[in-house]
Amino acid sequence: MKPAVKNFLSFLLYNWSLLCNCVGAESQGHPILNTDISNKDFYVAFPSDVKSSSNSQWGTVRFLKSSNLTHDLEQQDAFRRLQATNQYKDIVLKFFDAYRLPFKLINPLEELVLHSIQTDDLGFTQVRLKQMTMGIPVWGAEILVQLDRSNHVNLVQGHYYPSPQGLNLHSRITAEAAREYVAAHLDLPDANCLACTTSLVVFFIVEGHTPRLAYSVRTPIGLIEGWNLIVDAETGDILQKFSTVFTQ
Repeated sequence: MKPAVKNFLSFLLYNWSLLCNCVGAESQGHPILNTDISNKDFYVAFPSDVKSSSNSQWGTVRFLKSSNLTHDLEQQDAFRRLQATNQYKDIVLKFFDAYRLPFKLINPLEELVLHSIQTDDLGFTQVRLKQMTMGIPVWGAEILVQLDRSNHVNLVQGHYYPSPQGLNLHSRITAEAAREYVAAHLDLPDANCLACTTSLVVFFIVEGHTPRLAYSVRTPIGLIEGWNLIVDAETGDILQKFSTVFTQ
C-alpha cells in the first residue's frame, strides 16, 4: 500500500473512532470535549531515519529522534519564518499539530501548554510542555522537545496521555471534602488537613485506561517529605498514593 493511501486511511479511521467515542460519551451525559479535527488539512509522515518508542500502556509516543523531524513542515514558508525568527513555542506547537494523529492528540494547540524554554551553550533549545484538558493539568504529563541550532526539531521525549474523551468535568465533592478524605485515610489528628495543598487534575487510571477528574492532595509529614494522594472528584475514592519530597 502506498504511504499516502495508508496515511489517508489512518486519518479516516481515527476520525471514525472519535465520532464513535463522542456518541457514547454523550449518551452517558458526560460533557463533550472538543473533538473537531476538521481543520486538519494535511498529514505528514515521520522521516525515514526516525527512531521511536511508545508507551506500552497508552500507545503514546515516548521517544522520537531524527536528524530533522520537521523536514516536511519546512516546505511551508510560514513555518520557515517561525524558524528564522526563533519562535520556539510556535515551532513546537505547529509540529505537534501536524502530527496530531500519531501523537494521539485531538487539539495540541489547546492541550499542550508551554512550561519552559532553555537554550544551552551548544545552541540547542529545550522546550518543555505540560498537558492540559480544558485548562486542567493532566497529572504527571510532560513532554520535552529539542531543537537544534537551525531550529529543526530533532528529539521528542516524555510521558503524556491520549486526549481524554468522555471525561466528566463536573466535580461532585469539594476540595475541602477531598482533604477530609485524605485526613481520614492517613489517620491524621487534624480532620481538616489544614496543612494540605489541593489542586484539581485529570488522572489516568491504568485499569481500563480511564481518565478521571480528581484532586491532587499534598500532605506534609515532615520538613520536606510527605504524601501525594489522588482523590476521585466524583466519588471521593483514593485512586493513588505516592510518597514525595516537597521542593517548594
